[in-house]
Amino acid sequence: MKECYICGKPRSEEHHIIYRKQCKPLERCKKNIVYLCGEHHRGTCGVHGKHGEALNNKLKLEFQEWLESEFTQEQYKLEDIQKILGISDNAIKSLSKLMTQYRGQYKREDIIIVCMGGKRVD
Repeated sequence: MKECYICGKPRSEEHHIIYRKQCKPLERCKKNIVYLCGEHHRGTCGVHGKHGEALNNKLKLEFQEWLESEFTQEQYKLEDIQKILGISDNAIKSLSKLMTQYRGQYKREDIIIVCMGGKRVD
């Protein structure tokens, strides 16, 4: 049984920090998924609610900080990116189409921006 990441309530719902429409290849990345109770997911102050921007940004910032802590080198090979993100062969192929390759490798900043759905959180 999954507990809410915020309050610990049981029977919580799966939430993609970076929405699938923002970065579909991260749909199964475990670090991109948190469980939220109905209130923190769909409630007024929940991530999808009318006043949920602060919570949504908090979760995105945590994910961005994780990416920054994992991707510490300036460039990475595709297989290394796949291993860090824990995503499938098809997902890494899709992700690679969103980035520019430089001599067989991908730049750290490009990886992070693509994984964040195209923009960093301030």
